[in-house]
Amino acid sequence: AEPIKWLIENLIPETGVGLISGASGSFKSFLAGYLGLCVANGRKFADQAETIKGRVLYAAHEGRQGMGRRLVAATEHYGLPDSDLGLWDGITLTSDSDLQYLSINADRYDLCVIDTLSKATAGIDENSNSEMAAAIAVAYQLSESWQCFVLLIAHTGKDEARGTRGASALKANVDTVLSVKRSG
Repeated sequence: AEPIKWLIENLIPETGVGLISGASGSFKSFLAGYLGLCVANGRKFADQAETIKGRVLYAAHEGRQGMGRRLVAATEHYGLPDSDLGLWDGITLTSDSDLQYLSINADRYDLCVIDTLSKATAGIDENSNSEMAAAIAVAYQLSESWQCFVLLIAHTGKDEARGTRGASALKANVDTVLSVKRSG
């Protein structure tokens, strides 16, 4: 087998699809924004994991304006420019319409964060393996088109110990799952 090529060493591969999952208020979006800034600047993640510099698209279905303010605050806090980080309203995973638009109108990105999976799959049954597998397949189409990593932000269910809420196809059909838990 070929060795994995990492966008963020031992955390995020250069290509594929993954989840970052946690309860509401666990700072999933903050963490994803920081991951994006690290990639956009080629800065080591958490001052430890080597990171390949690349362009980042943050598709914020939830709170785009608030996410913009968070990213500006993070750039100031960490002393990082945000020039290679784009902020967009959202990417739907229930059809390929956004993929078609992006392929015509957008340059390639190396990391695409979709915040949140729930909003990107509005109208489908999150407990249906076939419907969620089809949505994940659209994320893989984006990954293949741009040769990038697509990071989907997802929520845990009421029982956090059971992980990401919804169909088992979510965890079974992605390359990596990062679990976020807020301490305290």
